[in-house]
Amino acid sequence: MRITITKAHRVDDREVIAFRSPLGEAEANWEDEPPKAGRTFDVELEVDDELVWGINISPTTASEPSIAERNGKVHIVGQLTNVDSDGVATLRLGDSWLLCQIAGDPEPVGGFLQLEVNSITLFDMDS
Repeated sequence: MRITITKAHRVDDREVIAFRSPLGEAEANWEDEPPKAGRTFDVELEVDDELVWGINISPTTASEPSIAERNGKVHIVGQLTNVDSDGVATLRLGDSWLLCQIAGDPEPVGGFLQLEVNSITLFDMDS
């Protein structure tokens, strides 16, 4: 996913960034050298929370991928494209992919899902 840093600051022992992307805006932990506002990166997204079907990941009526921050949570909407027997799911987020481990009984492949998580981490794919 391509993002632009809008703000970067340190919280406790970690770098936290605010970013915008074609999917929306949110905050994330940053796993690399501290970035400067205005810089653009290609990143890999990782969900920091344990995902459980029906708890923090569920079907949605949305039909477009998105990312947003509301009420202190990061909301991600993506299309479920695969779930293997070990619970590893693949979600399509626009032109990007999110791989995540999900506990519980999965939803059918093809529908859109909403994740509501406490935090995400972004990794610079060019470093």
